[in-house]
Amino acid sequence: MCSIFFSPRVLFYTYELNSGENYVCQTFNGRLGNHLYQYASIYGISKVNNLTIILGRNDDLVRYFEVPTARVFVNRDVCQTFVEKFANHCCVFDETFMNLPKNQNYKLGVYLQSWKYFQHVFEEVRNELTFKKEIRVKAKHVVNNYRNIYIAKYKENVTVVGVHIRRGDIASESFKLGGVVLVPDSYVRHAVDYFLEKFKSVVFIVCSDDINHAVEVMRYKNVSAEFVHQQPIYDLAILSHCDHVLTTSGSFGWWAGFLSRGTVTYYKYPMKEGTFERSEYNYDDYFPPVWIGLD
Repeated sequence: MCSIFFSPRVLFYTYELNSGENYVCQTFNGRLGNHLYQYASIYGISKVNNLTIILGRNDDLVRYFEVPTARVFVNRDVCQTFVEKFANHCCVFDETFMNLPKNQNYKLGVYLQSWKYFQHVFEEVRNELTFKKEIRVKAKHVVNNYRNIYIAKYKENVTVVGVHIRRGDIASESFKLGGVVLVPDSYVRHAVDYFLEKFKSVVFIVCSDDINHAVEVMRYKNVSAEFVHQQPIYDLAILSHCDHVLTTSGSFGWWAGFLSRGTVTYYKYPMKEGTFERSEYNYDDYFPPVWIGLD
């Protein structure tokens, strides 16, 4: 039985779990990009195991995305009573999640970062992760504004490529000691060349946590580039509303690419060989095969 409350932004519940219905929760580790991957994976898992997803009203997925099929409660405290099942690696597909024992409620984790968990429901996942209207409208305005400026300049249609250049924590001294690779500028320029060769009249919209560095990287072949840095959710929405996406590293850029539905490039070697971080990844499980790996 559920008691329903209304707020200006979201419908949520206090609850007793419905008898005859089984539920699934996620651990939601990391930040926004990780959470998107985790939600998509439990969505795919829920579809083959007949489970209902529980979210809490303060989860970022609820604040920023429509998530129309999730059951949104005041919090996810009830999940602490569920059967736990955690993958051994963050970014390696574990097929056992696709055939869970029946008639149980599950708390799944930790990262579940593989497209294979939701390969059977790609478009449904994109529908779940439709941005809230305010975010969507603002992002479309930014992209369409630049598109129209360059259509007027070139007197023809243009192709808009979103570029996500992540540095921030990865560029710090502490990260240099680990296995995460700071994607080289040469890769970004290689990917720029790829798009320039593939499409006519390209304009790049660049989002980065280090705009000054991004400007230097994109000072290349007189490319047409515009630079944007807003709150992360708006950067993500702007990138995902571009025609195609150039990613560097991390799940944030991954999701910009996936939600764009366009051509996506990625750096082929995001982890240093022989490190713990590399052992956590099967690149074939992490990057969809239709994406373009470059170095």
